[in-house]
Amino acid sequence: MKAQFITRTAVLAAITLAIQALGLPPQCRGPALNAMLLLSTIFVGPAAGMLIGILAPWVALAWELMSPVLAPAVPFLILANVAYVLLFARLSSVVGRYAALLAGGIGKYAILAGGVNFLLRLPRPLAATLATPELFAALLGGAVALVIAQLLANVVIEPEFVLGRKVSDNDR
Repeated sequence: MKAQFITRTAVLAAITLAIQALGLPPQCRGPALNAMLLLSTIFVGPAAGMLIGILAPWVALAWELMSPVLAPAVPFLILANVAYVLLFARLSSVVGRYAALLAGGIGKYAILAGGVNFLLRLPRPLAATLATPELFAALLGGAVALVIAQLLANVVIEPEFVLGRKVSDNDR
């Protein structure tokens, strides 16, 4: 692994953990975490977004940011985060970043809703606290990430992975 990948991923993971540590209400924390998944994907690559997407649900459970009753849903949250990142990364160069964001959000929702409703068979009120809010958090957080990425790309940071394709030295 490259030192730059490890360093950038570690910094973005630390920011993600800091967001979780702030104790924000879920309506703020969810979009912020989803924004970090896409920012990690854009500036480091899909592997970074996936690593952070795997880490975040476990941290939320360990830090009691989610009810222990929802512990069986953690694997589905992880799969949903991975799908969100991969769909966004793969589709950005094909259909555009906003359509890719929409596809990623819907993919995340489908995996999470399917997992909690059909495989875990959680009671409807409990399942509803996960799936639908995650869709809105993914879309809102993703939109915020795209705005931030554009601002950072123009001012401070050159993206390693620009919305669907890896940036080569020839592109810079």
